[in-house]
Amino acid sequence: MREASNNTKFLPDCHTIEDLENILKKEKAQDPNRIPYKLAVFPCYPQHIVLGYIPKNALVKEFIKVKPKGYFFHETYHKQIQ
Repeated sequence: MREASNNTKFLPDCHTIEDLENILKKEKAQDPNRIPYKLAVFPCYPQHIVLGYIPKNALVKEFIKVKPKGYFFHETYHKQIQ
């Protein structure tokens, strides 16, 4: 969790999925050829980091479950590197 919150793409003041979508849509409007992405944590999804990105027009959300010794993403458990 610490590593995600220190990432430059992490949004500490983002409180809803709608906030995340608005931020990403603004970035997409500035450069339509880019795929903007951000990481955020929401109270409605405890133990998860939400990865949001806009490849074309719609927001895609992916949920990364944070566990004590690593994280679970795309049906695979990734152990924390010591």
